[in-house]
Amino acid sequence: MLHMPWHSYHRCQRTHKVISNPLARYMYPLQLITSDNIEIGNLYTNSSDPRSTDIDEFVRTQDLSLLIKHNITDILYTNLCADFMRYEWITQHSGLQLTHDEDDLQVYRIKNKK
Repeated sequence: MLHMPWHSYHRCQRTHKVISNPLARYMYPLQLITSDNIEIGNLYTNSSDPRSTDIDEFVRTQDLSLLIKHNITDILYTNLCADFMRYEWITQHSGLQLTHDEDDLQVYRIKNKK
């Protein structure tokens, strides 16, 4: 499962401050993929992880094949954190199906994982 918005640090309405994204620890043993980008000054990332590179590209292109090739089947979208408005396209993506909906998070499943 992939967490969006794709940032290592989030300001969420419930925390009222910027925090390191803790969801991977909270969701254990579920394997939640969270961003490893650092976003300091002009440096967006120094990651050498091909999965992160493809997820960055997915955010730019919305091409689900970039996730499917890494066996990602679901997206956890927290809609009250970071710049979530930039990711609202997830809620309308024709290749995603809403499978869980709460006040501040939704889970979307990739429909065609071929």
